[in-house]
Amino acid sequence: FVAAPTSVTHAPVAVANYRTSIPIRIDANCGAPCTATLFFRRTGLLLPTFLSGGDPGPNPADAADVQWASVSMKLDAVNNAFQGQGVGLYTFSAQIPSAYVDTRGVDYAIRVTDGKTKTYWPGSVYNGYAAPSDGTRYGWQHVHVLNPAMAWHTQTQYSTARNTSLTLQMQALCWTEACSAQIRYHSFGGPIVTANMTQTAVLFFGQARMITYSYTVPASSMTTLTLSYAFKFTDGFTTSYSPGTVYNGYYEKRDGVQAGEYQVVLL
Repeated sequence: FVAAPTSVTHAPVAVANYRTSIPIRIDANCGAPCTATLFFRRTGLLLPTFLSGGDPGPNPADAADVQWASVSMKLDAVNNAFQGQGVGLYTFSAQIPSAYVDTRGVDYAIRVTDGKTKTYWPGSVYNGYAAPSDGTRYGWQHVHVLNPAMAWHTQTQYSTARNTSLTLQMQALCWTEACSAQIRYHSFGGPIVTANMTQTAVLFFGQARMITYSYTVPASSMTTLTLSYAFKFTDGFTTSYSPGTVYNGYYEKRDGVQAGEYQVVLL
């Protein structure tokens, strides 16, 4: 055992703000002069074969804007009495550019090498015993960017007269500049209508906006037994439904899905 294969310590970044660069810092124990590389991407799809291995590579299931990128990390310091021999505690830093930081979230991983052995974070280090093996990457760190699109609706009317228009509202929290909402509705046995909703009120909460959207279902669609409806909201990157779920961007990226409908009885 020649002192010593590279090893890495890192305090992971779990949360970041929208369109704000993410600083990454690591400490690496190196038995020879070493270098570090930061891999990052907007959160994309997961292929199981890509979860572990070496450097994260192209994912044919992903769109171009969520492929992995990389940057060499800056050497900030070497702290050790033996630094003249290349042995020491190396401190590296880099930043994930703000352009990558949207509400889908960000994934990153780190590789450190001394030119002979390499290690990954998250992952393992070189093992040089009976069966020599290089370090292996185990997945990546996901950064939750505050916050995916969130939408909700409080149903206040469960019955109404037929042949009378009905105004419906939903609320949404949005952290981006590209928020929009749609309603999907249909009468009993009738065709599904999709329409854009109108923004009618905005409240500001720090970086977020709580937006109220409204839509008036015309009287011509209120002629049968029931009116069923649901809402879809997007911030340009992620989607939320009411009733339904919101975006989840960890190891298995999932956008929101609609789950059922609200219903109003027409009397």
